Amino acid sequence: MDLYFFLDSHEFEPAITVSSFSPSELLPDSLENDVFICIAYPDDDVWVIKTYTQLVDYSSLSILASDLDIPRDKVSSALVFLSPKAMDGKYSELPEVKGFNSRPSWRGNLKIIGDGTSVSYQGEMPYEMTRIKGGSIVSLVPFIQEGATIKNYLFFASFDSKPTEKKGTLELRSIQSKQILAKFNLDSNNVNFLDLSGINFEGGQQLLLVSKGIMGIPIFFSVDEQGQKMSLEHTMTPSEYSINGEQGVRRSIMKKMKSYWG
Repeated sequence: MDLYFFLDSHEFEPAITVSSFSPSELLPDSLENDVFICIAYPDDDVWVIKTYTQLVDYSSLSILASDLDIPRDKVSSALVFLSPKAMDGKYSELPEVKGFNSRPSWRGNLKIIGDGTSVSYQGEMPYEMTRIKGGSIVSLVPFIQEGATIKNYLFFASFDSKPTEKKGTLELRSIQSKQILAKFNLDSNNVNFLDLSGINFEGGQQLLLVSKGIMGIPIFFSVDEQGQKMSLEHTMTPSEYSINGEQGVRRSIMKKMKSYWG
């Protein structure tokens, strides 16, 4: 099961495009062809789930945040997922829908729509990430867009299967000096939108994102002052650059890397 979230910058319209067909031919044929699009958001210590619409076989649909029948302040906390049946009600825990696991993952298109242009990120949050307790991340920072008219931001999507909110912190560090360049507060069950203005990215510094006690997906967003040019860059964890070796060995190396930088 994969979850999709809105990249809500509070200025530009966020949207999600989902498809009813699997990205892999290996998916079991037992899955019903027609699926339902469901929206979930936390409210008063429960997950509220609503069926948005039915999606017929081999079709796609783009969902604007403004089309949702939910409070505006819940957009950054909303999740979209596919289900073989309609789901409506309140849940003490985000339910796991079976039958949508595939390799590659069943991705959605997460989009930001500006004035005359748009930018998107092809991705998802695996349901398994919402079950990780007390996790941490060490993630490499991609190229930062520089320029007097360019603004840099960071989306940090963090969701828990439980509807209760958790707090965490995120640090932006220099790899060479380990110096903390900036520190941010994070909320779980939310796509945190962080302003990177005023941070000095010059001098050829290689940068890391380090979080403790809260897991998430970091996505960089750059836009010019007129909103005419945009870019999205997903960050990579150092472990994603290791492709060979036993899983236990890779995990031990990653643990050492986290210990060194964390």
